[in-house]
Amino acid sequence: MVIHKKLQFAAVLLATVVAALATNQPDNLPNELTVHVISNLRDKILIVHCQSESFDLGARVLEIGRGFSWGFRRKFNTHFRCDLAVEDKRLTVDAFVNGGTYRKYIYVRDSGVYGEDLIAVWRQI
Repeated sequence: MVIHKKLQFAAVLLATVVAALATNQPDNLPNELTVHVISNLRDKILIVHCQSESFDLGARVLEIGRGFSWGFRRKFNTHFRCDLAVEDKRLTVDAFVNGGTYRKYIYVRDSGVYGEDLIAVWRQI
């Protein structure tokens, strides 16, 4: 009887966890995603460093009008963020947070950083 109740509890707990993970996925997004960081700066160099918990994509130097893209397979805990630097200005933005943010395009301009639901102003350092 005790073993049966423990198995029943374990089954309910497992079903709850699976349901929570399934609802944590953004609706209508494919498993393979791509993010593009595009420099629309007028006459400055952009340094981009994007990473997740598992992957460090390294620092990239983008000249005027250039971009940097990467693709990845999303998992229930995927979180990519990008550190952006222009001269003495810095900013960190989320490119993808599973269950929430997905910015397919991140545009970097002199006035700030823009994308889907993103308007961020540069921070002076």
